[in-house]
Amino acid sequence: MLGVILIALIGYGTAALLFAMALQALADGVKATTKSARREERNAFYGGIFLALAMAGVTRWLLGGAL
Repeated sequence: MLGVILIALIGYGTAALLFAMALQALADGVKATTKSARREERNAFYGGIFLALAMAGVTRWLLGGAL
């Protein structure tokens, strides 16, 4: 049971951290002044969202039906 809790904390905690990093990239994109900088930050935002969803999905797969 402790292993399940640790996997959940690490997996979903990492997903939450990636989501926060994606939101920071979005905020930086709003402050960007050049078109290329905005594009770069937008791509970082989408990449962060994708990674957060992937991490949450992998964590859910690892847990199976434990939670």
